[in-house]
Formats: sequence, C-alpha cells, structure tokens
Amino acid sequence: MEFLEFDDLTAATFSVDDERRTIRGVVIPWGKLGRHRNGRTWRFSRGSLKLGHAKYIRLNHEHDQGQRLGRGISAEDTDEGFVMTFKVFDGPEGDKALAMAKSGRKTGLSVEVDIDALDMSSDPENTGALLVDMANLTGVGFVKNPAFTDSRLISVMASDDNGRTGMDPDTETTPATPPAPAPLAFSAEQVAWMQANGLGGQPAAPAARPTFVDPAPAARAVVTEPVPYRFDADNNLVSGSHDFGMDMIQGLNPAFGDTTARRRVEEFIAEQFDVASSNVTALNPTVNTSRYIDQREFRSPVWDRIFKGAPINGIQPFAWPKFNSASGLVQAHTEGVEPTSGTFTNTNQTVTPTATSGKAKITRETWDMGGMPGVGNLIWKQMTRGYQEALEAKAIATLDAASPASLGTFTTGGGTTGQTLSAELIQAFARLHFVRGGFTMDSLFAQIDLYLALVGARDGSGRPLFPAMGPSNANGTVRDRFGAVDVNGVLALPSWALAATGIVAASSYLFDSLAVDGWATTPRQLLMPEIEVAHVYMGIWGYSAAAINDINGVRELIYDPA
Repeated sequence: MEFLEFDDLTAATFSVDDERRTIRGVVIPWGKLGRHRNGRTWRFSRGSLKLGHAKYIRLNHEHDQGQRLGRGISAEDTDEGFVMTFKVFDGPEGDKALAMAKSGRKTGLSVEVDIDALDMSSDPENTGALLVDMANLTGVGFVKNPAFTDSRLISVMASDDNGRTGMDPDTETTPATPPAPAPLAFSAEQVAWMQANGLGGQPAAPAARPTFVDPAPAARAVVTEPVPYRFDADNNLVSGSHDFGMDMIQGLNPAFGDTTARRRVEEFIAEQFDVASSNVTALNPTVNTSRYIDQREFRSPVWDRIFKGAPINGIQPFAWPKFNSASGLVQAHTEGVEPTSGTFTNTNQTVTPTATSGKAKITRETWDMGGMPGVGNLIWKQMTRGYQEALEAKAIATLDAASPASLGTFTTGGGTTGQTLSAELIQAFARLHFVRGGFTMDSLFAQIDLYLALVGARDGSGRPLFPAMGPSNANGTVRDRFGAVDVNGVLALPSWALAATGIVAASSYLFDSLAVDGWATTPRQLLMPEIEVAHVYMGIWGYSAAAINDINGVRELIYDPA
C-alpha cells in the first residue's frame, strides 16, 4: 500500500497546537472505482458530492459515530477529487489520530453519504458498477482501508509553541504528572467570618491529585493538560488551559459536537462542586441520537414498469412514426386481371415533457444550525420522495385519460364469495387471445376493492380460489404476504395510486409494458442561499412525460363492489 507525501512534515516536528491541529485529504477521487463492504462497485462523477457547509461534516474513527475526532473547516472541488480539511479535537483520541496520520500508519478517508435511487445509474464505462450523479455528504471516517484507494491524506499539520519534540508514535514518552489544582484563597474578612461561625480559618491547599498512569503501551503518544479552569483569589472562575464559557458552547451545542470540551466541563463540575445530576440538568440537555425516523415511503410499481429513461432532449418535444392504417394490400387474384392497389398510412405521435418543481423556505438560523441529521438533507429527501410519488400519479393519470377499451364491469356475484367475479375475470382474459396480436398484456395493476375481492374469493365449501399454500384445482395463487394475486398466470399487483376504496365502480388496468412509456430526469437540487438575508431557499426541478404508443395494448377493468 502506498501513501501520499506529507508536505515536508517529519516525525520530529509532531506535537500539539490548538491553532493548527488539521488533516487534509481527498475524500472522493473523481472517476475512480471504489468497492463498498456489500460488494457493490461505485464511481462518482465530478461535482456529484453535495454538502451544506464543511463545519457540519464530522470526522470519526472507522465510521464509529460515537468516536468523533474532528470537524470540517473547508472543502474544495479539485481535478483529483473532493478535498476536505478537518480540525482535530483536543484529547488523547485526537492526538493518536494525528500521530498515526503523520507517521503514515493510517491515511485513509472514507465518505458517509446519502444516495437516492434516482441519483445513480449503471456505469456506462464499467460493467457491473454504479455511477453516482448526486450524493449528500454526511460524514467522513478516518480509516485504514478506504473504499477508494485514492482517498488519502494530503497533509497533516501539528506544531507546538513550546518547541517540544519526540511525539512520534514509535518513540517512548513519559507523561507528565498533572499539576495540583490551585488552592482556594479567602480575604481577611472571610476568614474572620468563618472563624466566628466555627468553620475554621484559611483552608489548606487541597491534596495533590494521584499520579497519572497511562494504561496504554509506552509507544503511544500522550498529551497531558494542566487544570482546565481555576478560581482566582476573589473566587472568580477564570481560564486555566481552557476557557469554561467556550467549552460550554462547543461541548453542549450539537452544532460543534466537541465531546472533549463537554467532558472537561462535566468532570470539573463533579470535582469542584460534588453535585447530583439533578443540579446540572441545564448542562445536560436531551440530545438526539444519530438515527432519524423518516416518513415511510410509497413504492411506484406502475411507473417502474413503464419507465424508459430520461427524456431524449430535456424539455424539447419528441416524436416517433407509427402505424395508422392499411387495407387491400393482399387479396385473391383473378387470372388476367390486374389487382387493385391497396392503401397504407402512418402517422406521428408527439410527446411533450412537462416540468415538476418545488421549493422550501428555511430561516437562516435553522440552516446554519444544521442539526444531526442535517435539515437540508431531510428536506431534500422529502422533496425527492414527493417527486417519485408525482411520477406514479402521472402514470395513472395517463391511463385514465386514454379511455382504453374495457374488459367489462365485474361484480362480486354470488354474495360475497367472489365465485362469479373469478369466473368473469377468467372468461375476459381468455377472450384476449382472439384480438389482433393475441394476449400480450403482461402488467395488471388492481384497485384496492378488486384486489381484496380476489384475495377473499372462496368456493362453495369455503376453500380459497386463490390460495397462498397447497393449491389444488385452484384458479391461481396468492404470493407471500399477499403481495400479488396470480390469476392463472396473470399477475395482479396492488396499486395505491388508483382509486381509494369505496362503494362506486373503480378502474384497474391491464397493459403491455411495451405499449406504455414513461420518461423522467433525475430531480435537480437548486440551492439558493444568497438571494435573501433572512432565508435560504432549496428547490427541486425535473422533467417527465408519459404516453401510450399503442392503445390496443391497454385494457380497463371496472370493478363495482356494490
């Protein structure tokens, strides 16, 4: 395994400096293949990686969300790939990460992304791979073996104002013993008051803390810190090695997520004040886990069956020539008589794509806070979900508007057993073999009342006509979890976008998937952060079209539950 060179840094210069604890590297190389742990191979097109702001991207250890090492401070799109710079947090874990990066023992960066199915397709240049056109970056793991071998560190920055060296992870170091806390000091008036109230005089300095012993092997780089905060002679809380107010902000605010700062605050409070958890409720707010419970999604079975790719030229109408009519081209011949010419005509069918759009208005404060998960990602996922549902509705609207030939109006018949319904349906399917071209329809999408009637159909003895298990002399079967009803080879699938349940006649559709077409572009995200001061706008835009190229390949089934 090869590592990139590190901008002229050597092991002798590594130490810790709060001003320059950074690592920088390529998180996604453009155009290169990477393999996910599930075995799939991916390639990202240039510009496909999206993020709200670098500061909301956290660097973690080996994709463990509970071990955050730092946060992003900058991101840039380069010819080599998407490059990010991270600020590494204070503390032993951050020190260890810098040491391993600097020594070259660990140099991998691995992205964590949200990818919608609409934003990826088969890679035309690599068989079996997926090409990602857009992905939302949610985090980056500092790993030994990244999915993309070119996702590596470019530079590691760490310096020390005190000129200390020897912090290379392969060099033994002896940690210094942390200094004891400064003693509390009281004025003469305070001492007199305590003596008058039986509280003694000037307190002695507190006992020194136990000597720090590092349980890790001696080769591990260790950085010790002085007391983070202290009290001055007037009992005012002042800065030690850190500022209490800044640690409160960075440690307890999810936008910063500095767990090291939070730990310093909590340990200091416990040591100095010996309080119960109920006394510091305000300092321990309820925090969200990294898991977000999203809205359940509708599937799009009809659109998935007719989808033929993106429109040929975006918004531009397109057409294809098609058969119109023919007659008299072949006839019985009479000897010596010239046959009469037959006729043949064709026509053109034009399809005009239409646009689908949407917009969300987000206050600047909400956008800047981001959250975990990011509010921008949540809104965009909801937009793409709505876009897909709109495509399913367009497919049904196209079938409704075409008014195809009907197979008939079917009734329950014979009470609620469904025997007559089953018989009527089988007869109608059998008749399709006698239309021109035969029974080529391969897709039946059923409205809820028809579907439930088929699932519940029974013979005179109460035996299911479409059983789920052990079919014997049955008209068909029901698939697992009632996901489909097989009517003697015609697979009826449920469709939520057809009419809701009711007591009026409703339509279902049987069609040849080659006779009905749908086209749609991948939805495009429009981010408008600078047109207002108070708000950020996020938009969605896409083109789609649906058409029936051969109406003879479509049949309507009308079911009347009454």
